[in-house]
Amino acid sequence: MYSNLKTYLILFGGVFALSTSAIFVKIADAPSAVTAFYRLFIAGAVLLPAFLCSKTSRTEFRTLTKHSHPDQTSMDADPFRRPLPCPALCALV
Repeated sequence: MYSNLKTYLILFGGVFALSTSAIFVKIADAPSAVTAFYRLFIAGAVLLPAFLCSKTSRTEFRTLTKHSHPDQTSMDADPFRRPLPCPALCALV
């Protein structure tokens, strides 16, 4: 369990990063595809160690299969629609 100080520091860091991101996007003067790539690349690089260090995340990732999609029967009717790699991502689609 986090202490109150640690929780507030994490919250402050998140709010600070979110509030200053628009400034850095304006200063970068790069195409939107480039900034989107680097945003996702850096976020993935930051989150990857947390994913690899968590035994439950690794176990859950290993249990995913092509047929673990909840709507597999309805997707067989449409051959052009492919299942998402993670059932949790289905809520985003």
